[in-house]
Amino acid sequence: MSKEKILFVDDEPNILDAFRRHLYNRFIVHTAQNAKDALEIIRKEGPFAVVVSDLRMPVTSGVEFLARVKDIAPTTVRMMLTGHADVTAASEAVNEGNIFRFLTKPCNINLLIKSLEAGIEQYALITAENEILEKTLKGVVQVLSEMLGLVSNEVMGRSARVKETASSLAVEMKIEKPWEVVTAAMLSQIGCIVLPETLLLKINRNEPLDEIEERMAREHPLTAARLIMNIPRMEGVARIITYQNKDFDGGGYPEGDPTGKEIPIGSRILRVALDYDTFLNDFDDPVAALKEMRANQRAYDPDALTALETLITVGGTVSKPVHMEVKLSELTDRMLLDEDLYTLKGQLLLKKGLEINRPMIERLINFSLTHGIREPLAVMLRQ
Repeated sequence: MSKEKILFVDDEPNILDAFRRHLYNRFIVHTAQNAKDALEIIRKEGPFAVVVSDLRMPVTSGVEFLARVKDIAPTTVRMMLTGHADVTAASEAVNEGNIFRFLTKPCNINLLIKSLEAGIEQYALITAENEILEKTLKGVVQVLSEMLGLVSNEVMGRSARVKETASSLAVEMKIEKPWEVVTAAMLSQIGCIVLPETLLLKINRNEPLDEIEERMAREHPLTAARLIMNIPRMEGVARIITYQNKDFDGGGYPEGDPTGKEIPIGSRILRVALDYDTFLNDFDDPVAALKEMRANQRAYDPDALTALETLITVGGTVSKPVHMEVKLSELTDRMLLDEDLYTLKGQLLLKKGLEINRPMIERLINFSLTHGIREPLAVMLRQ
């Protein structure tokens, strides 16, 4: 078994010294004499396979400390050392699901080693399962995104642009779970699969809609949220998408609550990113797009709008794109088509605004060999 990192927390230095002497050749042993130092070690030196804490410690008890470990390092296996008089309290902690197991003091070293090895096995199972779930989740998101491209290249292109802006805003605002915002941006338009092509074109061109079209357009986020809600770990993403068209002052859709800061922060970021994309398409100028949004400030979270202004005016990642022409052989990932792409015979292949990816490049190369593609290709790169 390869060496794994173990953290022991106890306010008695002699006990920590004994752990280091007996275990250094089997595990990578770290120690701390209080919860505060231990949490700092976890943040700087983690991840740890197992954390073992004494129950009775000054300031912060072992139960409180391990509950905090669960929050900041949920995959780490947690164990507790107790005196015989504390068995009842320790049992309660185990029953509540916070502790993998507990050991009584003084602890036989062979029993401790077996317990740590069992904890490491549990850690390996947890991390392996999380890796599988993570890859599965990414795969599902990618499939849904590609499905959107089958319905409308133009809508897929909008999703790709909005994702870039939303990602930059999430970083600028230093929010928790930025991956939820990025994923929500990628899938924000998935509900458009139920909309007619003519309506999609009007929406993307910011053209006036009649009453029926307006109702259909405003409900597509709810369609997307219902689809995504069925995917494990995507509840937060679904909620962000639900309120992507909600005004900060309570207007917009859905009607009624929530308002202001009660609207999910991801939704507030997505609202800014979506409208910025719309106005940037109208004006082809970031400053002009921002000015238009400033004229309707009630619709936006002031912090998100300020973050957008910072990214535009201070040279951040949201800025005016660079337009260029390239040969098919020069096409690279993350370029955006700046014009519709046609075959030599005039057949439309891809629409303006679509983000290029590696599989798409391979398909285009193969297609050019049999049908031919008009070159050079007009593309744009975001600075």
